[in-house]
Amino acid sequence: MSWMKYQGWGRASFPYACFGCRRAFKRTVSSNFLERPAVLTCPHCAGAAVGLSRKFKAPRREDIAQWKKVHALVLGGCLFYSHNDPYPETLREVPEFLDRRRTAIENDLARFPRQYAAILDVAQGAVIS
Repeated sequence: MSWMKYQGWGRASFPYACFGCRRAFKRTVSSNFLERPAVLTCPHCAGAAVGLSRKFKAPRREDIAQWKKVHALVLGGCLFYSHNDPYPETLREVPEFLDRRRTAIENDLARFPRQYAAILDVAQGAVIS
């Protein structure tokens, strides 16, 4: 898997996204996905923020449609690691993207159940408004 190349780098800055306040922040954490905290406390609202790939670029806080798209992707198991096809531009394109990525997502869910369970638990409890 392409994002596994980050394993063994030591520590690096990774983004965390908070769906409650629609903000993202970076923290220097372990580069190893198994050692990195899947969820951190948001410094802006004290809610739960999910850890994503270094490739994640947060939408503007006011762009609710894009935050809903990010939320749908995370709920679908996509954490913004490299893929051969581009990420969807709109919420409407998310289901087709998730269908194309289904096998890879299921493999990741099986390989990293603890990390994905924590992330999906936060995402399932979030409401974007």
